[in-house]
Amino acid sequence: MLPYIVMVGVPAILSLYFSQIQKKFSLKHNCVVDAFFFIWLVLLIFRSIEVGTDLSTYQYHFNNYARMSWPGIFDKVLKQGSEFGYIAIVKILSYFTKNFQWVIGICACISVIPVWKLYRSQNALGFLSVVLFINIVPFSMYFSGLRQAMAMAFSIPCYLYCKEKNIKKFLLMILTAMLFHKSAFILLLMYPIYHLRLKKQWHIVYFLPGIALAYIFKMPLFRFLLMFIGNEYYERYSDGIRATGAYTVLLLLTVLLVYAFLLPETGKLDSETVGLRNLMVLSVFLQTFAGVHSIAMRMNYYYLLFIPLLIPRII
Repeated sequence: MLPYIVMVGVPAILSLYFSQIQKKFSLKHNCVVDAFFFIWLVLLIFRSIEVGTDLSTYQYHFNNYARMSWPGIFDKVLKQGSEFGYIAIVKILSYFTKNFQWVIGICACISVIPVWKLYRSQNALGFLSVVLFINIVPFSMYFSGLRQAMAMAFSIPCYLYCKEKNIKKFLLMILTAMLFHKSAFILLLMYPIYHLRLKKQWHIVYFLPGIALAYIFKMPLFRFLLMFIGNEYYERYSDGIRATGAYTVLLLLTVLLVYAFLLPETGKLDSETVGLRNLMVLSVFLQTFAGVHSIAMRMNYYYLLFIPLLIPRII
């Protein structure tokens, strides 16, 4: 437990220190964010395969891929629909090492560094972003999953190309992310949702009834959405569609969404803040299905990454 206390405690101490000596705000933000992500990355790189539930399975597959030929790998990808991106990385690493810890370390760097860079670029209340990241983003998943954590990293360039309205590079990043985890197809919604001009405070009146209806009819709606992802992930991540009664995170996100619409003055919102708030609307809608199937929560992982960037901007 001590490493995790240090991971949060060091940024907290730095934030308090810089607030007392009144250094430049950007310096305070960068140091706080850098401290958190550096400690977190070190923990991920050197974690044991006993951490999380999936690493021992990943190690088993790593040993199998090391013995397979490239034609055998391509055949497996074509027949079983396995994600080629992760397999290619571990196959290449197997030429240099038989130590699975290197796979863990390389995957950790790919997963964390793009997120680190994005958070560092925001210059807005660094420690608050850290706290929100730990509590809202699927923080614990990074210690267990490798493929989806890397796929989530590609949501960062997707976001940047979305802001630039570079649709070709945006789609290329989505295709690349899907080489690591097929659930990344949900990033296709980012472009149209981000560029909606939902700037007025009263727009929240549209969303709250919609969120309520989505929650009420989540079972049939999710069965429809599941048609686009196929049976592989349906069978892998859950026993089936069922109501679990999970609503705590949905309630938290809804409260933050209302806060993001009612607190700021409309005239002071820049286009990026409006876009991030639009993505939060989408995230809340996706969260309504989290109580039905674990796949729904996994699809929302890509958008939860951006909420800790929005709330400090609203403040």
